[in-house]
Amino acid sequence: MLPDPSDRLLLRAALDPPAEALACFARWRERIDLNDVAGTSFRLLPLVYHHIGAIMPDDAIKARLRGIARHAWLRSRSRWHLCSAAIDRLAQRGVPFMLTKGTALVVLFGGVMELRVQSDCDILVPPDHAGAAVETMFELGFVAPRLAPGTFHVEDHRSMHGLDFALAAGEFGLLDLHWRPLLDVESEALAEEFFERANAETLNGRAVRVPSLEHVFLQAAIHGSKFEEPLRHDWMADCHLMMRLAGERIRWRGLWASAERHGLAGLLEETLDLLADTVLPPLPSRVWRRPSGRATALERREAGARLKHPADRSRTDWLALDLKRLHRSDPGLSGQPLDACLPTLRRRMRVPTLPRRPDDDHGPLWFVSGWSHIEPHGRWSDGSVAVLALRPPPGPARTLVLRTVSVAPVDQPAPMARVVAAGRSLARLQGREGEEPTVTETALDLSEVEAEDGWIVLQFRVTDPFIPARLERRGDPRQLGVLLVSAAWAAETPEQDAESTAA
Repeated sequence: MLPDPSDRLLLRAALDPPAEALACFARWRERIDLNDVAGTSFRLLPLVYHHIGAIMPDDAIKARLRGIARHAWLRSRSRWHLCSAAIDRLAQRGVPFMLTKGTALVVLFGGVMELRVQSDCDILVPPDHAGAAVETMFELGFVAPRLAPGTFHVEDHRSMHGLDFALAAGEFGLLDLHWRPLLDVESEALAEEFFERANAETLNGRAVRVPSLEHVFLQAAIHGSKFEEPLRHDWMADCHLMMRLAGERIRWRGLWASAERHGLAGLLEETLDLLADTVLPPLPSRVWRRPSGRATALERREAGARLKHPADRSRTDWLALDLKRLHRSDPGLSGQPLDACLPTLRRRMRVPTLPRRPDDDHGPLWFVSGWSHIEPHGRWSDGSVAVLALRPPPGPARTLVLRTVSVAPVDQPAPMARVVAAGRSLARLQGREGEEPTVTETALDLSEVEAEDGWIVLQFRVTDPFIPARLERRGDPRQLGVLLVSAAWAAETPEQDAESTAA
């Protein structure tokens, strides 16, 4: 969601030259009562105080902002101590890690960046160390809202890009552990590039690594420029301050080359245009503008869709988001122009290709893509297409029994999912509007479906997915279609069935 006029004034009060900033703050004060400030506005006030506190004419307002800035600084310090315990244990276990996002900004720049409202500590680990890192957090006594100890599975690498942890239930978001730098990039190639180009720094006397300046900027711009509850626009301040403090040290061509490689150039272009329209960048546009090419219509649609509340996104918006997600999931495609890849992407949406399966995972069930994290009763499909792969049973008989739930509130259309294999529709799973959730069993004859690299591949093509965020215009932004309770071959024993469900 775009900054409203009041947010724009406060951003300018934090970032414009002092005289103009003071005038913007006065106009902001005419609109807003300081007692009602929350969200983005509260997060920007410490920066406003650092920038123009010394020349504010109102001593009472100056004192209040000084207190807010002091609170932000102390809060950040408490997060660093929490972060120190985590990185010490990761280092003891030999798990590579780096500090990212706001934590990296503090390490790299200190000063004004220490006045950011630091809600959490962000840690990135290589994808193949995610399981060990999650286990380490649980050993330290952290809890996670979306995962119980001992349940982290290889599928969670794709359905989530990270987990937020806390030391007590109800205080989540204190420490964020990631194995992919951006939710928008499912490929592991970007994480590998982050580690290859990381820089050595220190935090509280500890040796740590942080991303390159180019990657810090890229992550701030792409991660920040999407809808989030509560609304936040402080990413604009982060990018603006990086331009001011390190603009000449940022390798802008290298930044754009990285964005091109990972299918992010169109999105970064639109994001920086939005930044420039909101607050004047401290660098000439010739320095930071995209050196060649322009965002396509589909990329502009994706950028606009990311800024919208999920409840307000159209089917075209969701299609743009799905196509670009698929585009970025394959390093062989993400570096190519999107228009050139569209035929391949459309084909893969109809007949998916399987990514590389970890060599040490031999489970019978593979949630390839389009599935959310595991819940007590199964996994929800998330999006318009979900892909499931299964090891075929011995012998010619291949009857698969799906146990599913699909339901929506009375004010939303019920989802419908077609189950497709090898381009052929096998079943229609129709959701029930406003009814109590009940489990439906569907038997699929897959005897004529050939295995691909040892897997039987099914697609769930969902129409009218249920968006929980539409209920209260906040919270869960997923597109839920089918809750898969279990998938088991008809000849399997109950013990084997339970094993398949747990996977």
